Amino acid sequence: MSSHSRNLAHYYANCLTIKRENGESVEPTNLESRMQNPSSIPILLVDDLPENLIALEALLSELPLELEIVKANSGEEGLRHTLKRDFALILLDVQMPGMNGFETADLLRANPKTRHLPILFVTAGMNDEQHAFNGYELGAVDYLIKPIEPIVLRSKVTVFCELYAQRREIEFNRVNLSVQVDERTAELSKLALTLTEEVKARRDTEERLRELNEQLESRVEQRTLELQRALHQVVESERLAALGSLVAGVAHELNTPIGNCVGVASTLQGQAQTMTRELQSGHLRRSEFERFLGDAISGHEILMRNLTRASTLVESFKHVAVDQTSNQRRKFDLRHVLEEDIMTLRPMYKKTPYTFEADLQSGIVLDSYPGPMGQILTNFISNALAHAFENRAQGGMFLNTRLLDEEHVEIIFRDDGNGIQERHLKHVFDPFFTTKLGKGGSGLGLSIVYNLVTGVLGGTIAISNEPGGGTRFTMVLPLCAPDIHPE
Repeated sequence: MSSHSRNLAHYYANCLTIKRENGESVEPTNLESRMQNPSSIPILLVDDLPENLIALEALLSELPLELEIVKANSGEEGLRHTLKRDFALILLDVQMPGMNGFETADLLRANPKTRHLPILFVTAGMNDEQHAFNGYELGAVDYLIKPIEPIVLRSKVTVFCELYAQRREIEFNRVNLSVQVDERTAELSKLALTLTEEVKARRDTEERLRELNEQLESRVEQRTLELQRALHQVVESERLAALGSLVAGVAHELNTPIGNCVGVASTLQGQAQTMTRELQSGHLRRSEFERFLGDAISGHEILMRNLTRASTLVESFKHVAVDQTSNQRRKFDLRHVLEEDIMTLRPMYKKTPYTFEADLQSGIVLDSYPGPMGQILTNFISNALAHAFENRAQGGMFLNTRLLDEEHVEIIFRDDGNGIQERHLKHVFDPFFTTKLGKGGSGLGLSIVYNLVTGVLGGTIAISNEPGGGTRFTMVLPLCAPDIHPE
C-alpha cells in the first residue's frame, strides 16, 4: 500500500473513532438509507474517470429498478461514502491514481461494518488471471473486464439489488416483530397480574357462597350466575397468560440452535483467517487445506441442522400463537395442529424427568377451533406435572388420537402417575377444585378444559383412573364443531 493509501487508512479509522466518541452510530442502517429515498436501492460507482461513471450510470438506468446512483471519483471518496450509509453493491474501478481498487477493497474488508458489502471490480487493463485472483481474494463477488457486456452487468447488478431489497425487508420485519413481541409481553404481564387478582376474588366469593348456602338460596343463585360470567373472563385471561409462558419457553428453546450456529460460524471464521494467512505466506500445505475443507463441510451441516431446527420451532410457534389468540374457526389437520402444539409446549417438561409420547392418526380433518386444542393440551400437561408425578422420580404422558366414526374423533390423554382418589373424581371439573389449595394450584385448569370441550368444541369429556396407575382423559369431538362462537 502506498503512503497516500496508508494516510487514508488512518483517516478512515479516525472517522470511526470520532463518530463513536460523539455518540454517533458508525453502522450503516437501513433507516439512514431510507431517509434518502425509502423505495430506492443505493449503488456506489467508484472510478477516477467521469466518462466511465457516466457510462456505467447509463447502463444501469436501463434496469427496471428504482436505483439511487452515488458516484465517487476516487477510492478515498468511495470510503467516505461507505462511512455514512449502506449500499447494495459497489462497482469499483481497479486502476485509479492514489488508492487503487484493490487497496480500497482491502480497507473495506478490514472494517467490520463494510466487510460484507458486495464489491464488483471493473477494469480495462488488469485483466490477467493473477489480478482477477487477487480481486477474488479480497472478497470481490465478480471481476469484469472492459468493454463490459451490458446484459451481463445488468443481470449481476439485479441479483445484488434483489438481495439488498430482501435484506431491507427482513430487517424491517424483524424490528416490527420485536416491537410487537415487546408490546404483547407487556400486555401479558398485566393480564397475569389481573388473573391472580381474579382468582383470589373468586375464591373469596366461593367461600362466602358456602357460608350463606342454607339461608340465602336466592343470593346463591345470583352469585352462581356471576361466577359463570367471571369464569369466562378467567378462561380468556389464563389462555393469554399461557401464551406468555409459551413465548418465554420458545425463546429459551431457540437459544440452543442459535448458540450452536454462532459457535460454528465463529470457528469457521477463525479457520478461514488462518488459511488466508497461510496462503499469503506460501506455507499452506495440502493436508491443512483438506482438513479445512472437511471442517467447513461439517460446520455447514451443523449450521443447516440447527437453523432448520430454529426455523421449524419459530414456524410452529407462529401457528400456535395465531390460533390461541384469534379463536378463529377453520378447517385443519388434527395431527399437524397437535404436533405444533407439542413442539411449542416441550419446554414445560423438557428439563423434568418426565416424558411425553404421541401417537396421532393422520388424515383426520376438523372444521373447528384449533386454538382451544392447544389450550386443552397445555392444561393437561400442566396438571400432570403438578399432580400426577408427585414424589415420583420418573413418569410418562401419552396422547393418542383415532377416528371414531364418520363424524367423531377420539382424543385420549393419559399419564402413568399417582392417579386420582375416587372421592375426588366427580369434582375434578368443578371450578376452583384443587387438592393443592394454597400451594400454587388455582383449581381452574380442568374446569377450563371441560368448558372448552363441551362448549366451544361441542364434544364430551370423561375421566377415569388407569388400572395400572395413572389417569385417563377421554374426549370425543365432532369433526364439524357446532355453529357457535367461542366465549
